[in-house]
Amino acid sequence: MLQSGFGRFGGETGRISVEDSSLNLEWFERKDRCLSALGHCAQLVDVVTERGLNQHLLLRKTGIFYEDIVAGNLLISPEQWLQLIENVCQANAGHDLSFLVGQRLLPGSFGCYSQALTHAPNLSCAMRALVEHSAVFFPTFQPRVIEDNQSLTIFFDDAFGLYQSERVSVFMTELVVASIVCCCQWLSREPLNWRLKCGYSQPAWREQYQVYCSENTSFGHGVTSLRIDLDSLHKPWPMSSPTLYQQALTQAQRGMKSDSKPGLIGLIKQRMRSQVKSIPSLELLCSDLKLSPATLKRKLKTHQTSYQALCDLVRKEETLYLMQEQNYSQEQVAQHLNYYDVSNFRRSYRRWLGKV
Repeated sequence: MLQSGFGRFGGETGRISVEDSSLNLEWFERKDRCLSALGHCAQLVDVVTERGLNQHLLLRKTGIFYEDIVAGNLLISPEQWLQLIENVCQANAGHDLSFLVGQRLLPGSFGCYSQALTHAPNLSCAMRALVEHSAVFFPTFQPRVIEDNQSLTIFFDDAFGLYQSERVSVFMTELVVASIVCCCQWLSREPLNWRLKCGYSQPAWREQYQVYCSENTSFGHGVTSLRIDLDSLHKPWPMSSPTLYQQALTQAQRGMKSDSKPGLIGLIKQRMRSQVKSIPSLELLCSDLKLSPATLKRKLKTHQTSYQALCDLVRKEETLYLMQEQNYSQEQVAQHLNYYDVSNFRRSYRRWLGKV
């Protein structure tokens, strides 16, 4: 069944073990007004305005008005958010802009969710808050965690299929990674030894990664991951409050809002990833989602993707994790993914990396 996306660290496989694997039939799509402009949007507008960019130019074609943001109850769609990010990228307001927005984003103004993060006793608890409530903290670009015997690795899923432009994808990756690293460093009151692997080529502003993310940053890995050793997870944080942390988590769980539903693409990828050795057919996926094949195909086309493209993406991410983090050989990965012929896997692998 489809993973709910809310779980606890650990489990037999080292991944997040899901507490409730029942099928979640609720999701948001690209055109749904489901994102609060109070947090992400407000921070972005403020930082860009500080750079002297005209607000009207920043908000053009978005259907967003600054007065509505200030009012505090504006909901925008993922497509409106995407247009806003594209406007920022086109404005060339500085290569450090994404990092500065990320630095300000967390703990944030997300009510009890931010309180849970602020009072987290250690990094493990902070990551629990971020992952369990990723639909609040990162509604379009949410983190996914894998924990093995040595380290905790965070990957980042595009929940709505928004970031297909490399320029926009890089901007959002920088923003989300910087938000996690800067927040955890502030809460721990000391540097943490993060290792960042970026799925894209090295940009000209590499020094920004060293300042805001990690001095141990490398590029060209095909998929982006943020990793830290397990011995950093349970070290007590000096300004924590376990009681207030638990109270905030309880309040967050009781008040789970409909606006914390996952994005459709992220939801489908969870379903595929949960059975990556035998990804469900299009027909089975449609049955789970209570949609006809024609309807699902139309929705995926609206999100600028397809069933086969998502299958390839999930297999690619699994392959790169196993090869780069677990040192699997191509033969071992092929067996893990149930390829009958290693040569078929190698052809797929080259295609995923654009080496055909």
